[in-house]
Amino acid sequence: MSVFLVLAAMASPVAQQGRIEDVRLRDKTPIGCIYRTLGRSIDRDQLADLARRGFDAKTNEEKNVMRTVGMRISACERSEGWGEKRKQIAIRYFSGRVLESNARYRLKDHGVETAHFEAALAALDDSAKAAVAQGSITGADLGVAWNAAVAAGAGIDAVPEADRKPVAELLMQGLVGVSNMAAAEAAYSAS
Repeated sequence: MSVFLVLAAMASPVAQQGRIEDVRLRDKTPIGCIYRTLGRSIDRDQLADLARRGFDAKTNEEKNVMRTVGMRISACERSEGWGEKRKQIAIRYFSGRVLESNARYRLKDHGVETAHFEAALAALDDSAKAAVAQGSITGADLGVAWNAAVAAGAGIDAVPEADRKPVAELLMQGLVGVSNMAAAEAAYSAS
């Protein structure tokens, strides 16, 4: 009976909020400055589209978003005392955080959280992780990641087979995000 209560507590909204807070705590570190200080007025889907394209702004609206991001980068560079190397690392973290946050938000109806992306990434072998870091994954490795996310509690397995492609694309986006975040955090600590 007590094991059942523990499992129920882990699935509760309070426990889930705790995991979301873990990501927000990471944002409070110097490397999270850009994401943390970026206002909520920016369209997060548009920001994720920009992050997927390496922040290559094409339209005037995208250029306005990038001006705002650039101002946040400059402000964080001053407030955190970043040199060029740490600034580039923080931009990588920011890119990963934007991708992860957007994927998590868009998969919220399936109960997907950062911990599910992290579990999926951890289930991959080193060559698959390297491919994810470059933005690609084989079908077999995506299957491994999908199964690991489900085993960790993501509700994506309930999605009918015919409707899984957009969910798989968002899972991949989340994987790229947490991969970039982890790599940036390790590089920041080492710099």
